[in-house]
Amino acid sequence: MKWLLHFENGAERDISSYDSITKEKKVLIHMDTIKTLPLSSSHIKIRGELGIKMVSCTGDYWNYERNAAARLPIKIRKFEESVAPRFLQDRVVIVMELRASLELNCSADTADPEPKYTWEVPMAQINGTSNQGSENISSSAKPFYEIVESKHNGSKMSVLKIARFAAGMSGEYACVAQNMRGQARKIFNVRDHREENLVWIYLGTSGGVITALTVVVIVLVWKFFSQRGRLTSMEIKLFEQGNVKELQFGNYAHENAQFLPYNKDFEVKWDDFQIYDDTKLGEGAYGVVFKGSLVGVRSRTVAIKTVKPGFDKSILLALLSELKVMIHLETNDNIVALIGACTEFLREGRVYILFEFCPMGCLESYLRKMDKKAFERRYMNCDLPTASNYNVLGYETSEFLHIKDTIIWTIQIASGMEYLQQKKVIHGDLASRNILLYYRCWDAEPEKRPDFQEIQNLFRNMIS
Repeated sequence: MKWLLHFENGAERDISSYDSITKEKKVLIHMDTIKTLPLSSSHIKIRGELGIKMVSCTGDYWNYERNAAARLPIKIRKFEESVAPRFLQDRVVIVMELRASLELNCSADTADPEPKYTWEVPMAQINGTSNQGSENISSSAKPFYEIVESKHNGSKMSVLKIARFAAGMSGEYACVAQNMRGQARKIFNVRDHREENLVWIYLGTSGGVITALTVVVIVLVWKFFSQRGRLTSMEIKLFEQGNVKELQFGNYAHENAQFLPYNKDFEVKWDDFQIYDDTKLGEGAYGVVFKGSLVGVRSRTVAIKTVKPGFDKSILLALLSELKVMIHLETNDNIVALIGACTEFLREGRVYILFEFCPMGCLESYLRKMDKKAFERRYMNCDLPTASNYNVLGYETSEFLHIKDTIIWTIQIASGMEYLQQKKVIHGDLASRNILLYYRCWDAEPEKRPDFQEIQNLFRNMIS
């Protein structure tokens, strides 16, 4: 026997000297005579080597006049190039009618080299006998099972066939594909159609109960969220009438606010004002301020504060307390004036408070719009305006902030805070975002603008 390895580059290697085994075999010489002759039956083992494309074996006949050859194409690759089996759909549900035939097709979507297929079949209850567990089958199976190998799109496929589906054959049939790289499982959940109908009955009954419970829960949740922002009749009565007996002399305004009666002189009817929903002036965690206007004889632009939808009623109570505090403050030139309030929809959880509109917005936003470099150049270098350079320096532009503005605003803020102290009101959040600007002193008519020399002297005294 002569063994050869054939390589992809055309080279050949004689491996006849490798370990081989010669066996004797019985050969039929005549129709009635069996004689044992020594035949050269050779088996060889080789180690995989990249580049091998074929192994051939050549042997002479007994008379040495002819020979025979066998060739086996092989392909050897690196282990890293192999791919474990994988099923794109690893679970399938099949509902079967009794006495119908069943075929379970199993073919890995990816695998290299091709895997070996085995099946795990449940031990079904058939002909009055019952077994537990599962049965692994490959080449043989129960009489009612048949496993065949076929090709699908050029790949090997294993098919488990049941010629006649019977009661008790339901269960999970598992196809296991395994190669040198790993294994994968595909589960066929085979169900009896009668069991399926029973399942649907159970599901329908339980589904109806679940649906009913879900509706009840949704109604309760809706009722809770719809009512949580609404006041009780007692809370509304306390807001409107107050409770003079609970007022404590010397307490701060916010401590007495809920016990003060609501002054209906500040009530504004819903039809007497308009909210511009598309113009939002400010927004907090719970409240929002819109631009709006009074209509009719008192026509003017206002800011309207209300609570956001879905709030807790504690937020509404806080807003009502703020309303009473604002009424308690009365009027002051340095405090944003209260125009009125609309409490028509208080029982629905809605209230609107109308304040005077400050067209310049808050101090924080105004300062952020300033030209910082110009601000530093003009004030840090004492580049103050004079009667001669007022227009040249561009102080009439909207970005200009005169030092007189900052001084007057500082005085006004301090004056406002002093007034709050006199009325026993705690602000609690004095910040530039809460300082609203109504106008700048330099927006006044030219003849009303402050004296330039006076401003320069005041500024120099401040930095000296």
